[in-house]
Amino acid sequence: MTSRKKPGTAFWTTVIVVVALVCYPLSFGPACWATAQSGPLVNPPCGWMCIYLPLSHYIREEKPENCALGRWVRLGLPRGHCVALPFKYDPLLWYTVGNNDGV
Repeated sequence: MTSRKKPGTAFWTTVIVVVALVCYPLSFGPACWATAQSGPLVNPPCGWMCIYLPLSHYIREEKPENCALGRWVRLGLPRGHCVALPFKYDPLLWYTVGNNDGV
């Protein structure tokens, strides 16, 4: 009989890291679409959106129209809707990304 070695800790750590690096940015678009509001925004971003603060900062620095992540967010926003993205951990500091051109 041959003995099979079970995957070790290093293997599972690698799997978790790779999945996190792929799923984290991909989940940002659907999270934004789920929290989108129509018309001008009057509500700050949802509290749980702070987990996306690094991605939010990236979009703010690169301009939503110019980066792939910003286009990913705008892809699923219905026309005339906007999403509030956190700017800092302060709930009063936020900015918007909108879809007014039907992209």
